[in-house]
Amino acid sequence: MDKDRISKLKSHFVKVNNCSEEDFEEYYKAVLSQKRKTSLETIKERVANYKETAITKEKSILDDTVLYRIEGNIPYKEEAIKQLTGKGLYRFYENEE
Repeated sequence: MDKDRISKLKSHFVKVNNCSEEDFEEYYKAVLSQKRKTSLETIKERVANYKETAITKEKSILDDTVLYRIEGNIPYKEEAIKQLTGKGLYRFYENEE
């Protein structure tokens, strides 16, 4: 808000509320403080929602993760299964584990 508008607001406030300019200054500072507090709370909520959304996205990404199977006899099969299992990427069959 520019200085001219604040000056007009101050004059109007003092006239309507029958108070001093100091009363206006005190009130104006309180309003600004409350506005900042509300803004900070809004920012905190948005950050929390963003984190929650990021966690949800991460879960959905994991839900869509491709899992691997190793069929047949190949060299280092057990080591490959161990590595994939450690990363959560190996698909076990129901009768296996």
